[in-house]
Amino acid sequence: MESIGKTLREARESLGLTLEEVERATRIRAVRLDALENGEFDSLPSRAQVRGFLRNYADYLGLNPEEILQRLAQGETSQSGRTKRSRTTASPSTPAAAQRPPRRLRIYGDQIITAGVAFAVITLLVWGSNRILLTLNQPVEPTVVSTETSPAPTQLPTSTAQLIGEAIPPAEVTQQIEASVTPTLPLGLVERIELEILAEQSTFVQVIADGQEQFQGRMLAGDRLSFIGEDRVEVITGNGRGLRVFFNGQDQGLMGQVNQVITRVWTIRGMQTPTPTQTLTPTASPPPTETPTPTITQVGG
Repeated sequence: MESIGKTLREARESLGLTLEEVERATRIRAVRLDALENGEFDSLPSRAQVRGFLRNYADYLGLNPEEILQRLAQGETSQSGRTKRSRTTASPSTPAAAQRPPRRLRIYGDQIITAGVAFAVITLLVWGSNRILLTLNQPVEPTVVSTETSPAPTQLPTSTAQLIGEAIPPAEVTQQIEASVTPTLPLGLVERIELEILAEQSTFVQVIADGQEQFQGRMLAGDRLSFIGEDRVEVITGNGRGLRVFFNGQDQGLMGQVNQVITRVWTIRGMQTPTPTQTLTPTASPPPTETPTPTITQVGG
């Protein structure tokens, strides 16, 4: 066995190679190459791996792999015969373990790494278990219920009709109630009006920004236009279902229904629906009633 290792070492040194260079080329660990060169075949995992390592190593060094394996087989046969003869000549009282040469204990790097990983995993499991136990053993703090008196609800203002009373005619009260329910949008949301319109169907469109007409004509499906206003942008369409509006990047949805003529106004407060102006119809005054002229009757004397 030692002669095989010596042959391998001399061939490697004659080529000027180190064990690390051979390890990179053959993918055999340097510690195992060193065991092969020292003839320590028993330190390797199995006989099959010994033959495989020897074949690859000898082939890489330019030696005859079959000759190296034949020498290995001869060495194993002679070693087996010597072992049998030593067992026969040994006295019965001598234990068999005393006849065997002591094997050197070799610790490889992968064994150290495996042991380190196993230790780290065990440590992590123990630490995690302790954390869970500490969490379960912590007392639960009682929930403090505030006994402070809730503020009184704000009194809603009375309706306009109640404040005015019966002195106002019913028609005027109705108009004031309708005016009071007009939604008021918050101020200061945006600095300017950025409006983008997208035609989903063919439709007529008119856009007026800050009192100036910016566009008037027909938009086809897929057309997209953008407008900017400082105070007010008004959009008029003849097909509410065919026009989608985006106000400052927010989808406002479709303007209305199919073939619906509709007008929408956007200000810095948001979208507003224009309130139609109420037209007052004068009532004709009834003609004056003629006052009969009194007739003077003369009475004779």
